[in-house]
Amino acid sequence: MPESVSRLATDIGGDLLRGALLGTPLPLLDGRYRVDRILGRGATGVVVRARDERLARDVAIKVAPSSAASQRMLQEARALARMRRPAFVVQVWETASGRFSEASFVGLVNYIVMELVIGVTLRVWGAATQPGARDVLAVYAKVATGLANVHAAGLAHGDVKPDNIILDASGAPTLVDFGFAAPTQQARRGGQRGEVVGTPAYMAPEVLTGDVLPASDVYAFATSLSEALTGSLPVDGDLVDCSPRGPSGHLGEWLLPRPLREAL
Repeated sequence: MPESVSRLATDIGGDLLRGALLGTPLPLLDGRYRVDRILGRGATGVVVRARDERLARDVAIKVAPSSAASQRMLQEARALARMRRPAFVVQVWETASGRFSEASFVGLVNYIVMELVIGVTLRVWGAATQPGARDVLAVYAKVATGLANVHAAGLAHGDVKPDNIILDASGAPTLVDFGFAAPTQQARRGGQRGEVVGTPAYMAPEVLTGDVLPASDVYAFATSLSEALTGSLPVDGDLVDCSPRGPSGHLGEWLLPRPLREAL
C-alpha cells in the first residue's frame, strides 16, 4: 500500500476511534458525506461507509489522496457512472475531488461515491457455507453477466477475484472495486498502464507487462471459479487435483464435468 494511502487510512481510523470514544465529530467529506466506518483498504485507496446528508442515504466511497493514479481512477469510474443500473455491477453515482473537514487528513482527495452493497465477499461465503458446485456455478454465472456488462461499457475491471465480489442476502453477487480498471480501447494498444497492478494469484500473463484487457478479466474469472470449485488455485493455468470430496466440501478437479473442466 502506498504511503499516502496508508496515511489516509490511519488518519480516518484515528478520527473514527476518537469519535467513538470521545464523541468528537466524524470526518465530513466535501460538507456532505459523514464517514462512520472503514469498509476496506488497498493499494489504490480506502473504502468507507458514509451518510449522504443531502440525500439522507448511506453510500460507499472510495477515497484516495490526489495523485495521477487516483485521477485516472476517477476518469475510469466515469465510464461506470454512465451505466444505468447495470446487473451485478456496483452502481457509481458520483466522482469528484474534495477535502475532509473535522478530520486529521488535510490534503486533497479524489473519491468515487457508489451504492452501499451489504453482504459478504465470495471468499467469505465459500469458507462459511461450503456451497456445492451447483450453487457456485449459479453465482458465478451472474458474475459473468456483470463482467460482460463492464466490458460492453468499454472497461476492463483489472482485479477480478472472490474478494471483489459481494453476495447479498438474496444471493445476488455484485462486482465491486474498480480501482485497477482500464479503458479497453487504450488497453488494446498495449502497455498503457505502465505499471503492474492487481492480485498476483489471479493475474493473466499480459497483466505482468502492464496490459489490462477484457481477456485478462476472463482469465481472473476462470481462476476464481476454479478455486471455488476445487479449493485450489490453478498452477500455470492448469487445474490442480485435490481430494474427491475433502473436509472443505470442494470437488476434485477430475470430478468436474469435462466441458467445464476444459473451459476453465
